[in-house]
Amino acid sequence: MRRDITLAKPALFLVSLWLMVLIAITALHASDASEEMNWSQLRNPFLEYPDRSIKDFAAIRRNRVYHLYFSSLHESRGEVRCHVMETTTRDFLSFTPLRMIDDGADEGWMGMASPDISESEGLYYLTYNSWGDIPGKSNQLFYRVSSDLETWSERKPLAANLTRGARAIDAAIARHNGRVILIWKAHVNQPRMAWSNSIDGNYKPIGSGYPTFLMADGGQNGRIHENYQFIKAGGKWRMLATGYTPHEPFIYELEGDGDSPSDWLRWVNGRRVEIPRDEFNSHDTSNASAILDNTSVDGFYHLIFAGNSEIESYLGRGWNRAAIARSRDLVDWETADSK
Repeated sequence: MRRDITLAKPALFLVSLWLMVLIAITALHASDASEEMNWSQLRNPFLEYPDRSIKDFAAIRRNRVYHLYFSSLHESRGEVRCHVMETTTRDFLSFTPLRMIDDGADEGWMGMASPDISESEGLYYLTYNSWGDIPGKSNQLFYRVSSDLETWSERKPLAANLTRGARAIDAAIARHNGRVILIWKAHVNQPRMAWSNSIDGNYKPIGSGYPTFLMADGGQNGRIHENYQFIKAGGKWRMLATGYTPHEPFIYELEGDGDSPSDWLRWVNGRRVEIPRDEFNSHDTSNASAILDNTSVDGFYHLIFAGNSEIESYLGRGWNRAAIARSRDLVDWETADSK
């Protein structure tokens, strides 16, 4: 009998230890889950500032933290200017203090705007452009690189061999088969596309350099496109772009597989993302948006967009605030409830 009791003690200890580990893991997972986005708690607009207008969003997730980048129009150096800013969040309910990424003051630019974020092989690339249309100093494209989204490289010119001396804004890049694919809005109010073997190399126009955007019926929607973003979803490249006027998001599919540079000039099956009008977005319902691929976390793509109810303030851009919608398939969208 004593032998049985003696043998049972180690077994009981191991069971107790296993239970304690299980409880600790469960508590850790519960803690992690509580820090994630809870859709039922979100209210639009989810982010606003009383002293600035925010638009041109970019978003990415790293180590359970969401990094949001945007153009911020606010008083700076005695007048309203635009800077590229960042805030972070774990749950889209509370946010870190704003951090300025770039204002362009060191090189005499009026400001910086229109960020886009992408990741490749453990490095993050933030592209954006100068802002302000200074006479004799056309807006140009730039990028920075980071390994952790905390420390960024110095500002570097992007595709200057093609854009130098001509207005260029709204850059976005994709990487495919060792090539960097670049799209931007040129001075002729049309998108241009080019490619390079490296982000800091010389760029070559893809064919004519002018992509076409076709709707699901095969026709064009007749709008000017800007604020681009490449998304890889369902094994296919997609393009998010703002079409105006009015300013609304459209999503297109690359017709080819992208292996040939010429594939990147033809975008098809375009769909307008339908966002309902509310008090905060009664004028521009869904301007300058970005898609956050959160499918590995909650199964959804999230559209972060700017809404305003007037376009008199902030140099005619209006007081823009950030709102959010989600979709499982990039076709059917659900917006968060309003405040």
